Amino acid sequence: MERIVNGQEAKEGQFPYIVALELLLNETSLSCGGSIIANDWILTAAHCTQDAQRVIIYYGSIEKSKAQVVVEVQASSIIQHPKYDSTLTTNDIALIHSKWVDFNDRIQRIALPRPEQFGESFEVGEFANNSQVFVRSNVFI
Repeated sequence: MERIVNGQEAKEGQFPYIVALELLLNETSLSCGGSIIANDWILTAAHCTQDAQRVIIYYGSIEKSKAQVVVEVQASSIIQHPKYDSTLTTNDIALIHSKWVDFNDRIQRIALPRPEQFGESFEVGEFANNSQVFVRSNVFI
C-alpha cells in the first residue's frame, strides 16, 4: 500500500456517501471522488469533469473493483457551475446526474452541515490511489 499522508485507510462502509468517479476523456481517463447528495445526483469538483465525455460512477465500496453498483453516464449528465474558472479555480463545483440508485447500508446520501456549523471540523473521506478511500479530518467552510 502507498503511504497515506495525514490520514488512515477507511473501513468498508465507513463512508457510504463517497463514490469513485472514472472520467473518460478523449484517449485517457482521470479518477476523482464525489459525494452522493440524492439517489440520482453526485457532487464533485468541476476540474474533475472538465472535458469528460463519459463518467463511470462506483457506489458502495472503498474499492472500485468491489463496487455494489456501477453506473455510466454521458457528458450531457454533467452540470458544471456556470461561473467555473479553470484558471483561477473558482466555483470549482459540478453535479453529475446518475440513474436512480437505491440506498442501503453502503450507499447513502451525505449529511450536509447546517449553517450554524460553519467552521466546525468534520471527518471526511476521499478517494485516493485510484482505488481506495482514505480518511482525514478537515475544516468545513
